[in-house]
Amino acid sequence: MGNPILIKNYVAASDIGSSRLVAWGSSDGHVVLAGAGDVAIGNSTDLGASTGERVDVERMGIGEVVLGGTVARGDSLVAGSSGSAVATAVEDAPIVGWAEESGVSGDVIRYLISPSIR
Repeated sequence: MGNPILIKNYVAASDIGSSRLVAWGSSDGHVVLAGAGDVAIGNSTDLGASTGERVDVERMGIGEVVLGGTVARGDSLVAGSSGSAVATAVEDAPIVGWAEESGVSGDVIRYLISPSIR
């Protein structure tokens, strides 16, 4: 279980599954499922949302996210495909946070939510 400090509610501008990274949508107050290379702002909670529905997004604290590859505890995380999180060592990458646990593709792990540039 994560320990989010700040949860913000938005309109889902695309289908968003549970524990998936999200990015800003094209309109204020909207978010979309993050894709590889997107600047993720946080993760959906354990309740996803269909397009047009409201979705809670964990913006600060310890969140939970689905992995898109192998990650080691302490790795910097960025958006991968379909809202998953993947490890990166790339300088100036738009990271969403740091892994609190190790895991492999498909696992849901806890991570420190801290959107920034590595």
